[in-house]
Amino acid sequence: MLGADDPATREVLSSRRRSQILPHFGELPIGKITPWTIRDWLGEIQDQSANYKVLFSVVTGVLDSAVDDKLIRDNPCKAKTIRRPTSPAVEVKDIWPEARGKAVWEGIEGRWRIAVVIGAGLRPGEILGLSPDDVDEKSMLLHVRRQLWTVERTMSSRFRRATRRRPCRSHRAFCRRCTSI
Repeated sequence: MLGADDPATREVLSSRRRSQILPHFGELPIGKITPWTIRDWLGEIQDQSANYKVLFSVVTGVLDSAVDDKLIRDNPCKAKTIRRPTSPAVEVKDIWPEARGKAVWEGIEGRWRIAVVIGAGLRPGEILGLSPDDVDEKSMLLHVRRQLWTVERTMSSRFRRATRRRPCRSHRAFCRRCTSI
């Protein structure tokens, strides 16, 4: 779907299509989708879905394909009256204060202690893919290089296309703990 080579991406896009795109557009013929239809749909999903920018890209891609296939003349998503969704500014947050991190750390058994980095804003799959080698104590950064995925009920590990970096600005001791597992 839309050039998605990765099975996990295809699964996510398919799920979003079924749950957040098709319920609005339903059986509406592609030629009957107008800028007004798109504005109405964007108004609905903007408050309901954190992924509305991705959903808009999916619908835009489908309608671009319809233009290429000469099913419609213009893509209604590209009308001048359509405001393309933008991402809100991302706020970088510090991880837990030393006392809280230490309390959580000591409450978790040995090999699971790396999960304390959940306070750094990582996704569950990213936490499970972390290694002590991913902690850069000098620059106080976590380098998220791997993550676990579930595709068609099968869990697998893979490298991320791009490494995410999360600051560990609160305390060097926290970074040292992560590398001592």
